[in-house]
Amino acid sequence: MIDGTVAGLAAGLLATGAVDAAGVCRRTKRIDVPGAGGADFALIDAAVCLDRFAGTRAIWDPGRITALVLARAEPWAVGLSSIGGQLRCVGDGDPLGLLVELGPGPTVRAVLAPGLVVEVPIRAWRPLELGEDVWLEAGGGTIALDGERELVAPGRVCARVSRSGPRVVDIRAVLARGGAAPSGGGPARDPVPEAWHFI
Repeated sequence: MIDGTVAGLAAGLLATGAVDAAGVCRRTKRIDVPGAGGADFALIDAAVCLDRFAGTRAIWDPGRITALVLARAEPWAVGLSSIGGQLRCVGDGDPLGLLVELGPGPTVRAVLAPGLVVEVPIRAWRPLELGEDVWLEAGGGTIALDGERELVAPGRVCARVSRSGPRVVDIRAVLARGGAAPSGGGPARDPVPEAWHFI
């Protein structure tokens, strides 16, 4: 957790140009779903669901899911991405995604919600290159995006993991650079002695 005052200070340093955004911001991944009842995207997971209606809710039952496309998959995560995290750890900085097909096969134990640990059968899985198109058979069901919204999918749907997500600010890097920047147009301050640094 980052304190709100600290985050605000970092935002101010970026907004005023005191710190160059190029060195402290990075572009995250996202999952583009260009043709499922209107183009949309997810930041973490896109799930092919058997449900034939749309509704805004989290998915708790992996039996409703036939496939997952994941931009991130970490074993310590809570939610659908934890399923992929049990197969291969994929962080936001990794230049790949995962395709996971659920169905008869070996199981993994995943945390889908706080206090909800579920055995999930895996039919197949593989890494996805950034920009690689993968075709998902939705069969008239829906595509759930980050568990927040769903798209009606009448048939086959294309999805791809790309590096076109939102930019994320490294607050610690902003403040580290801002602390060494000149203030009020004067000369750069001497660095604080090592013994005074707080971690």
